[in-house]
Amino acid sequence: MRILSQLSLLFLLLAAACQSGNPPKIATDQNGNEDFPEFLGRFFTDTAFQFSRVAFPLKYVAGDFDSLYTRGDTVVLTRENFPKQIPPPENSAEVRQEMKKIGDMVVERLIVMNAYYTERRFLLRDGKWYLIYYSGLQGSI
Repeated sequence: MRILSQLSLLFLLLAAACQSGNPPKIATDQNGNEDFPEFLGRFFTDTAFQFSRVAFPLKYVAGDFDSLYTRGDTVVLTRENFPKQIPPPENSAEVRQEMKKIGDMVVERLIVMNAYYTERRFLLRDGKWYLIYYSGLQGSI
């Protein structure tokens, strides 16, 4: 009986430890807007956070190099078929990342082998960043 009570206590302690509460907040600037690089880092590492910051459904027109769809098809990405976003590889000769801030929007392009690209657009809404556009692999830039 003593072993059972010790195991129960251990289970309760482990369950309490797993409930870490709210994740840390993202740092903000003087206007109360989230810091974009910090947001992006969390976006890539926390799947639940990532899904909470995507403006579903996302739509784009499939290009020649989007192997899952026919060129010209309208692709609709939902929670069910959205590919988990991962950070671009660092120091890669094959993949180059370009970021451009336009007002309250950041446009990111991942250029693969100087011939293909994927684009993501993030919009600052009420002080928080959201993914509002995603394109699959597109052809020649």
